[in-house]
Amino acid sequence: MLDYISRDYTAAVQNGKVINDGEYAEMLEFSYKVIELIKNSELNENEKANILAELKKMKGLIDRKAPHENITTVAGKSRQDIIEAAGFKTAPLTWPNLKNGETLYVQNCTACHGVRGAGDGKLAAGLVPAPTNFLNHTLMQEISPFQAYNTIKLGVEGTAMQSFESLTDEEIWDLAFYIKSLRFETKADNESGLQQLFEQANAPVNLQEVATLSDVELLKRLEPDNKNAKLSLAVLRTQFPQDVNRVSTLDRAKTYLKNALQNYTTGSYSSAREDALAAYLEGIEPSEARLKANDPAFTARLEQQMFKIRQIIEQKAEKSKVETEINNGLDMIDQAGKLMQDKKLNYWLSFALSASIML
Repeated sequence: MLDYISRDYTAAVQNGKVINDGEYAEMLEFSYKVIELIKNSELNENEKANILAELKKMKGLIDRKAPHENITTVAGKSRQDIIEAAGFKTAPLTWPNLKNGETLYVQNCTACHGVRGAGDGKLAAGLVPAPTNFLNHTLMQEISPFQAYNTIKLGVEGTAMQSFESLTDEEIWDLAFYIKSLRFETKADNESGLQQLFEQANAPVNLQEVATLSDVELLKRLEPDNKNAKLSLAVLRTQFPQDVNRVSTLDRAKTYLKNALQNYTTGSYSSAREDALAAYLEGIEPSEARLKANDPAFTARLEQQMFKIRQIIEQKAEKSKVETEINNGLDMIDQAGKLMQDKKLNYWLSFALSASIML
């Protein structure tokens, strides 16, 4: 509902005046409903009070027919606070696989949404509301993969859009990213050219931003440093790393650390703590045996750095300090990756690993 309010407020109010009574009535209704939903939620009382204060502020702005940017700012903050308080993950751990997303789309979506996503599938006739047209630029540029993920996972009450609870989270992300790719066309001399464009476009942003930002928001994020921002947006929506199916635990650690920095920067301290811990438990720890076999001293320093990152996040240190330490951690993880590539497993570790399999 908060996304809907942010997106459609301009259809209700412009220049401090109501331009559509029906749309404005919806804004009032939804702002009231979201307050009631949070009141009746099981969130922590302190977090609930803070979120309700923001939501009431938003409702007051709507009552006063405030400018759209004011509504968007408060709605966006409320949305982020709710996500953090509820412990929702807003991005996949690793890049979704668009090829798998295409397969899932053919199996589950074409009957209503059509082969190309135009909302013209065999079952579309007579459905109210009509299936979404994923090629509709005006609509889809305002929708993020995270919003598509939620729609697929939860369904839409009162419509033919059912929830796809049988799909795993990874499959839902694959499908959500594929749906977002449908209206884009990218051109390059060959596939390697597209991959090069993807790597260039992916450098200034992280996966969480690509997952949570709409095309409009992501374009703004890319534009300051990118003369070809529209092309970068297109390749970020239509391409994925060639080794997406061979992501190492160290890559997972880097993704978690980047997410931790993003969350810390936006004030989502709880999520930042969770990401920093996951970076170690799911990223570094599974690779420790190999790293220790090759360089025990370096492995100890890496463990200390990961602990330091968790510690300064817990202490709510200055953002600049957290950024510095996370960047140091990312550099060390890159070193760890090179260490694992440059040196083969030593004899005793190889023996131990093979013995553990046999036993």
